[in-house]
Amino acid sequence: MKLTKYDQDRRVLIDFIDSLNQLRRSDDRGALAMLRRGLKHQPGTEWGSYEYVMPYAHGFPLDQHEFFFVVAALYGLYPSKNWRAELGSKASTNFGASFAQLQRASPSGKSVAKRFVNLLRAKWDTLPVHLRHAVRLMKTKGIPIDWVDLLYSLIFWDNRHRSVQRDWSTAFWSPASENKQDS
Repeated sequence: MKLTKYDQDRRVLIDFIDSLNQLRRSDDRGALAMLRRGLKHQPGTEWGSYEYVMPYAHGFPLDQHEFFFVVAALYGLYPSKNWRAELGSKASTNFGASFAQLQRASPSGKSVAKRFVNLLRAKWDTLPVHLRHAVRLMKTKGIPIDWVDLLYSLIFWDNRHRSVQRDWSTAFWSPASENKQDS
C-alpha cells in the first residue's frame, strides 16, 4: 500500500520526535543542552543542532525547517515522553489540551488563560518566545506535551483559516473530563 504525502510527512515527524526521545532515554545531556541552546537564537542558527534536526527536516520545504529547530529546542528544555491519546480515544492531546491541564494545575487559572490567548494571537516571529515560556511552565507542573502534534501545528500556524488556533482553543475550553492525561 502506497502512503499518501500526509502519511509520509507524519511518519517523518514521528521519527523525528522518536529520535529526540532516544536522546532523553539515553540521558544524552550534551545533545539536549545543544538543542536547548537553540532557544537563545533565531530558529536554525544554532549550528550544533543540525546534526539532530536535518536528517528529518531535509525532505521538507526550506521555509519549514525552522519549525523542526523550534521543537527540538523546546524538547531540549523539557525532554519528556510524547503524549498521545490511546487508540480510539476522542481526547485531544494538542497543545491546547496541555494548556488546559496547566490551567487546572495552576492556582491562578486566569493568568494561564491570558497567556494562552496571547499565544493564539502570536504571529510566527514571536511564537517561539511564547512557546518557550509555556513549555517552561508545563515542565514545572509535569504537564505532558504531544511533541508530534506541536510540530505539525507549527507547520500550519499561519494558515489563513487559523485551524491550529481553533483546534487548540477547542481543546483548552472543552470540559476537563475530555482531556485527562493518560496514566
